[in-house]
Amino acid sequence: MSSELRVDQLRKVFTTTTGQGSALKAAVDDVSFTIAAGEIVVLLGPSGCGKTTTLRCVAGLEHPTSGRIVIGGTVYTDPRAGVLVPPRNRNLGMVFQSYAVWPHMTVRQNVAYPLKSRKVSRAALDNGVKEALELVELADYADRPVTQLSGGQMQRVALARSMVYQPQILLLDEPLSNLDAQFKLRLRDYLRWIIKRVGLTALYVTHDQTEAVVLGDRIGVMRDGKLLQLDTPSEIYNQPADLFVAGFTGATNVLEGRVVSRDGGFGVVAVASGEQLVARMGNRLDAGASVRVALRPDNVGLAPVTEGPNPFHRPCGDAALPGHPDGVPGGGAGCDDRGIGGRQRRTACRTQRSNSGVAAGGLLGLPGGVRSAVISRFSRHPCASGRPPAWLRPCAPPCLRCRPHNAR
Repeated sequence: MSSELRVDQLRKVFTTTTGQGSALKAAVDDVSFTIAAGEIVVLLGPSGCGKTTTLRCVAGLEHPTSGRIVIGGTVYTDPRAGVLVPPRNRNLGMVFQSYAVWPHMTVRQNVAYPLKSRKVSRAALDNGVKEALELVELADYADRPVTQLSGGQMQRVALARSMVYQPQILLLDEPLSNLDAQFKLRLRDYLRWIIKRVGLTALYVTHDQTEAVVLGDRIGVMRDGKLLQLDTPSEIYNQPADLFVAGFTGATNVLEGRVVSRDGGFGVVAVASGEQLVARMGNRLDAGASVRVALRPDNVGLAPVTEGPNPFHRPCGDAALPGHPDGVPGGGAGCDDRGIGGRQRRTACRTQRSNSGVAAGGLLGLPGGVRSAVISRFSRHPCASGRPPAWLRPCAPPCLRCRPHNAR
């Protein structure tokens, strides 16, 4: 039966050797989170951020410097109280990056080993192995030597072995990283289906953003041992806590600006190109503060010419879109539609304006007193989709996205 996992103020410090002697480095620094029973939480971050160390502390394979780990209401780790339950007594399942199957055993023997070591009855062992192999669709391979399987099949053997004894928590340490790209796509959807069908509580570690979004009910983004944000995939993407979270999940366009004013949790930012953007802001930003605004191109869209937050004014040239019944989307009043040779042609307005959805984001302290605001939705003009098509001339004067095309 799955259980709740609670990690409170977890800290793990290693001693490192440098040219100037020994130094202490916190691989995990004051990390706290709770995973509800039956929930899948993914720890996401770059190499060296502390995600695997956190998972190994939960498993009991690393001894934390301080903090508490509570599983199903029972304290398994508390250094101050002298509590450190060994891994074999935690009833946790773990799937490693390197498969970790026994090469001298068959598929059935690999899956049966945890039950055999627990000395269950023969009938319970056979029934448990049969159910586990059917779940991962390897029942037909039960008597085959595990070394004759593909990488994906071996990982499914490891998954079946980790679930056959019904652990409280399932821990997965980048289990798909050794698989080829095509099979990884198939197995990650299948993996979530299996975990949800069994109803296990799972803590999953990866550096792959897409993998995290597909598998996790919630995602925790880590950096330098700290848990920066733990939220649903939608909130992580659309309302990142700081500029690192935004950049790690795909926000690559950054504009510098200055806070003009603020009203509660939102503020107005004047960017260098002259526009004023409405952004969600933290408590540390006041009027006059220097900020950076991160923009996601996929959250940019054209809208009718109406008043609203985040308007952008851009003069655009004539545009013809073959087969499009309305010409260029988003044209305002005064645009001229004419059918020419079986296609629609539209002359885009010289002062086209569009609206955005709600701006969202967070703040991050940066060197030199510069802070960051993050916007996930803003307005755009027809050139903002990346490389403008041949039928649409770049903006004049060139905007930030059109400059590379004008330089040709």
